[in-house]
Amino acid sequence: MDKEFSKKILFSQEIKFNNEIEGYNDDVEIINEIVTNEKDKGITSLERRRRIVNLYRGYKYILDNHDINKDNLRKLYGILSKGLLSKEDEQAMDFYYRLNKVYIQFSNNIQVPPDEGIDATKIDEYMEDYLII
Repeated sequence: MDKEFSKKILFSQEIKFNNEIEGYNDDVEIINEIVTNEKDKGITSLERRRRIVNLYRGYKYILDNHDINKDNLRKLYGILSKGLLSKEDEQAMDFYYRLNKVYIQFSNNIQVPPDEGIDATKIDEYMEDYLII
């Protein structure tokens, strides 16, 4: 497949769909403009631009065929979260994985309790098992 086609069309669509899952409604034209002009800081808000650039760079990292291992997953996380985490979130991270609980809100109804992510003390063990496969 033509890499330029992938870069200009498929990445933008994938970024849009990924961000929709996360609750962000980014326009494909803005995504295209940011992907094409990564260095142009005048395009959209800094947080929005950073989120799109990070995701684009994350996809590029994945497509460079890095082995799926603990170190490369950590590098990918660093790419995806660069400039987006609060100081509290950064402090809640060990070198590889988070240290605290995470809550996943699936509903806008505040009476629906959030799901709790995997116990932080078990992440390393589970990831080791997963990465063996």
